Amino acid sequence: MPVFEEKIKDFDNGARLGFIEGLPSVGGLCTADVLLAEFVHGLLPMVPDALDNYPRIAALHQQIIAMPSVAAYLASDKRFPFPTEGEVCDAYVANVNKVL
Repeated sequence: MPVFEEKIKDFDNGARLGFIEGLPSVGGLCTADVLLAEFVHGLLPMVPDALDNYPRIAALHQQIIAMPSVAAYLASDKRFPFPTEGEVCDAYVANVNKVL
């Protein structure tokens, strides 16, 4: 996570965060922005304090999930949420804790 925290940049005079400027994007986001937000969105229910030391990642996550199209997707039945309990969840949390 520290590597991601360092790579996030300010764009549009600080109004927007992201990884890369100038790549093909939708709504000013690159694939890396969306993938990190998706990872964080699945991680936070299992490890609520995961971003305590990563304010830029937390801000980027909030920026992305607040986008109307992303918020609609997250609230829809199209999204398959990651399990937040059970064996799959426990194994995932253990692996993430090893990495962090």
